[in-house]
Amino acid sequence: MADVSEWRAVHGVTQEMFEKISPFLCAVPSDRLLINVNTLTEDDAPVLSAIFHPNLSVDQAKTLISSRSAVDGWPDVASFMAEPALSGISKEDKERLQSYFDVRSRFFELDTEITLDSTTLRLRALLQRDDNGEVTVIRRRFGGMSERDPDNQAQQ
Repeated sequence: MADVSEWRAVHGVTQEMFEKISPFLCAVPSDRLLINVNTLTEDDAPVLSAIFHPNLSVDQAKTLISSRSAVDGWPDVASFMAEPALSGISKEDKERLQSYFDVRSRFFELDTEITLDSTTLRLRALLQRDDNGEVTVIRRRFGGMSERDPDNQAQQ
């Protein structure tokens, strides 16, 4: 899938399901799951718990995420995998699962609104940073233009 919104078109996916699950979904032009452990928030704990299932509860995942250094994060995946919260996971499982993690991000989403006079335009872009730091625009989407009511500010 090129965009999370495409998941809504899958047979059997209801609006209610989409609204509950979509915050946990990500669609990038890659066939590899790669999660930056240094950008996880406590809200992402269910994702981390699912990857380590059944060896890491959501509460344990929240604790692991909150114990990360706010300044430096984990310097590498090996440091993350060595955390005490993951000590109950077998060496074989750790070796198998570590390929799903990284300590830097390669894809970024720009989501912005531009207001000119009384018209607002939304732009969403997917950016990819390579190993040399070069950034490429993968896709752009322009959203609905809306008129602003000066007495009521933005209408959304």
